Amino acid sequence: MADSSDDPVSKRVLTSVEIFKLCDSLAYFDKFLSKGIYEDGRPIDSFTKLTFKRGTCGGAGSGLVRQGGGTVFCSIHPSICMNHDGPLIIFEIDKSDEIDQAVVNKIKDILDEMVEKSQLFARETLACRQVEKAIELFWELTIRIQILNMDGSVLDAVLCAVVTALTDLQLPCLKVSRQEDDESEFEEKQIQILEQKHHIDFTSYPVAATFAVRKMPSDNKLVVLCDPPSYVMAMPDSSVCYLIIGENGKILQLYTRGTAVDVEILQISSSIMPNFPSDDGYIIECLFDWLSQGVTKERINALLDKAYGMKNQSPHGGIQSAPNSFGMVPNATSVPSSYQQQGYQYQQPPDNTFGSNSSRSAATTQQTQHGSGDSGWSFKSVMNWGSSTSSGQAELKRKEEEERQARIRAMQEEDERAQKEYEEEMRKIKEENERVMRGLAQEGEQMRIQHELDMTELENKRKIEQRAWEDEQLKILNASMVKMLETKGQVLQLQKEANDRQEKFFERERARNEEELQRQQQENERLCKENKEMARQREESKRAQEIEDRKHEETMKKLEKEANEERERKDREYKKQLEEEDEKRRQEYEARRAKMNEEAKKREEERQKKHKEHMEKLEKEREQRRIKHQKLMDEFARMEEEYLKRRRERARLGEEERRQFEEDIRRMREERMHKQAAYEEYLRNMNQTIATMLAIQKSDQMMQAEYNKLCDPLAGVISSINSEAGLLINWISKYSSTAGFEDQLLKMRSPLMHSIELFKAHVYSFFDAIDNAPIPPAYRNWITDVTVNYFSLFFI
Repeated sequence: MADSSDDPVSKRVLTSVEIFKLCDSLAYFDKFLSKGIYEDGRPIDSFTKLTFKRGTCGGAGSGLVRQGGGTVFCSIHPSICMNHDGPLIIFEIDKSDEIDQAVVNKIKDILDEMVEKSQLFARETLACRQVEKAIELFWELTIRIQILNMDGSVLDAVLCAVVTALTDLQLPCLKVSRQEDDESEFEEKQIQILEQKHHIDFTSYPVAATFAVRKMPSDNKLVVLCDPPSYVMAMPDSSVCYLIIGENGKILQLYTRGTAVDVEILQISSSIMPNFPSDDGYIIECLFDWLSQGVTKERINALLDKAYGMKNQSPHGGIQSAPNSFGMVPNATSVPSSYQQQGYQYQQPPDNTFGSNSSRSAATTQQTQHGSGDSGWSFKSVMNWGSSTSSGQAELKRKEEEERQARIRAMQEEDERAQKEYEEEMRKIKEENERVMRGLAQEGEQMRIQHELDMTELENKRKIEQRAWEDEQLKILNASMVKMLETKGQVLQLQKEANDRQEKFFERERARNEEELQRQQQENERLCKENKEMARQREESKRAQEIEDRKHEETMKKLEKEANEERERKDREYKKQLEEEDEKRRQEYEARRAKMNEEAKKREEERQKKHKEHMEKLEKEREQRRIKHQKLMDEFARMEEEYLKRRRERARLGEEERRQFEEDIRRMREERMHKQAAYEEYLRNMNQTIATMLAIQKSDQMMQAEYNKLCDPLAGVISSINSEAGLLINWISKYSSTAGFEDQLLKMRSPLMHSIELFKAHVYSFFDAIDNAPIPPAYRNWITDVTVNYFSLFFI
C-alpha cells in the first residue's frame, strides 16, 4: 500500500485546509468551536494540564511551571531592610520577544495590586523573626519571573509560579546584638543569622483561571471557553475574563477584556442566577456551575487541594506535612480532651516529612548533634534527647553511620550526575535533529507556497486580460447601438418635417378658402358652379398631394434601406478586424505562457538539484551523529553495568544490616516488656503511698522527704524512656537506608504504639488521682513541679 503522504489528493486536501485557515481564520476556528472542541481536540470546558516543581531555579525559593505550551520560571532573592512605607515585594519580569510588553505590564500591575491588598499574605509576615520576639527589620523580596513562551493566558502560569516559589521560601530567624535605645544604623556584625527557619504565613493560596466569551455566528449564542488558546484570545469578537480565586471559592480579582463582555456576562448571570446574593462563596459556586457545569469548579478545587498542597497550614506558618513514606502523618499527636478542658496548652512541634534516604540521614545527623532534630518523628517538644544519648559508644556509631551515609550520598550523586549528563547529551542531539528537520520542512513548505503564488499570479493576469477583452467588446457593441439610435432619430426627424410641411399647406389652403368664401358670400348663387369646380379641383389637388406623399415615403424607405446595408457592411468589416486582432493576441499569450512554463521548469530542476545535494549532506551528518550516539550508548551500557554491580553490593550489605536490625528489635521488645512490668509495679506502690500520705497529716519536712522518695523513681522512669527513645533514633539512623527498613518499621508500629498508649494511660490515671484528691498545703509545691517538669512526657 502506498504511503498516504505521496498521494496528490492528500496533498491537495492538506493544502486546501491550510489555505482556508490563512484566508478565513475565524471561520476555520469556528468549525471546531461549534463542535465543542479546540483545534488540538481539547474540549472547550476543560483546562490544559498544569505541572510545577519547586526548588529548581536557584534563589531562596523557586518554582518551575508548565501549562500547555507555556513555561514560566520564578525565583526569590531576599534581602534585609529597615521598615519603610514602600512595597516589600518587587517583581521583575523577563519575557521572550514573542510576548507583548503590554501583557507583561498588566500581569505586573495585577501582582502588585494583590500584594498591596494583602491577598497573598499580610505585610507583617515579612518582619524578621528571632527566638523571642519580632524585631524592627523586614525582609524585602525580589521576585524574578522569566516567561520563556506562552500559549493562551500567561497569567495562570505566572501566578502559579509565584505561589510555588513563595511556598518553597524559608526565611531564617535573626539575632540582633544592639541596645534598644540605639538609633544608629545597623552594622553587619550586629546581625547574626540563626539556623531556625520559618515559612510565610499565607492568608490564601490564589489560583488564576481564564475564560473567553464568544458569540457563535451560526446560531448567535454565547459560548464560554475555558482556558482559551492564543488564537481564540486574538479573535476581535472574543471577550476574555481573568478570574483569580482564593480559598473557599472567594473571588480576589476579576478582570475583563472586550467591548461587550461585562453587559453580556451580567445578562447571562441575571437570567441563570436570579436574586444574586452578596456572599462571595455562593457567587463563585454559581459562576462555576454557569461556566462549565462543574468542570471548572473541580479544576479550581483540584488546584487548591492537590497541585499546590497548601490547603491547610501548620501552626508555625509552614505547609502542613503530607504522609511520609512510613504511612504516618508526622507530629499528629493529639492532646486528650480532659487536659484541654483543664486549661493545659500544648504547642505542636514544626512539621516536616521524610524525603529521600539522604534527607533522612541529614535530618537524623542534625538531630543527634543538636538534640532537637526536625525529622518525621519529632521529639523536640518533649525533651532534649542529646542529654540521654551522649555515651561514647553512641557517638562512635553515629560517626560511622555519618561516614557510611556520606559515601552512599557521594555514590548516588555521581550516578545522578552521570545520568543527567547522558540525558542532557541525548536531549541536545534530539533538539538538533528536530531543528534540522523543521528547517527542511519549512524550506520545502516555503518553496511550495512560492510556486503556488506564481501560478496564482499567472492565473490572475489571464483573468485580467480576459476581462479587458470583454470590456472592449462591450464598448464596441455600445457604440453600434448609439449609431443605430442616431440613424433612427434622423429618420423620425425627416418624417416630422414632412408632416409639418403638409400641415402648413393645409393651413394656407384653409385660410385662402375662407377668404374666398367671405368675398363671394353675396354672390352665392352666381358662384355656385365655381364652388363646385373649386371643390373638384381641391379633390384633385388632394389626390396629387397623396401621390406625392407616397413617392416621398418610398424615397425615404429606400434611403433607410441603403443606410442599413451600409451599416451592416461596416459591422462585418469591423468584426473581421476584431477577430484578426484576437487571434494575434491569443498567439502572443500562448508564446508568453510557453516561455514562462519553460522558465518554471528550469527553476524546479535547479531546486530539486539543490534539495538533493542538501539531503546528501544531511545524510552524512546524520551518519556521523549516529556513530557518535552509538559510542555514547556503549559508554552508558558500561556505566549501567558498573552501577548494577554497586547496587547488588549495597543490597547484600543491606540484607546483613536488616538481619542485625531484626535481632535488635527483638531484644528491645523484651527489654521494654520488662520495663513495663516494673513500671506498673512502681505505679501500684506509688498510688498506695499517696493514699497513705493523704490519710496521715504529716509535717512539711516529712512531706518533702516523701516527695523525694516519689520523684526519684519517676525521674528514673523518665531516664529509661529517654534511653529507649534514643535507641529508637539510633536504629532509625543506622538502618534507614537498608532494604526492608520501612516494612519492618510498619510491622513494629502497632505493638510500639500500644505500649506507648498503655504508658500514657498509667500516667493519666496518676494525675487524675492527684486532681481529684484533697491536696494538703505541703503537696502543692511538688505537685506543681511535677506538672511543669514532666507534663510534656504525655505527648511522646
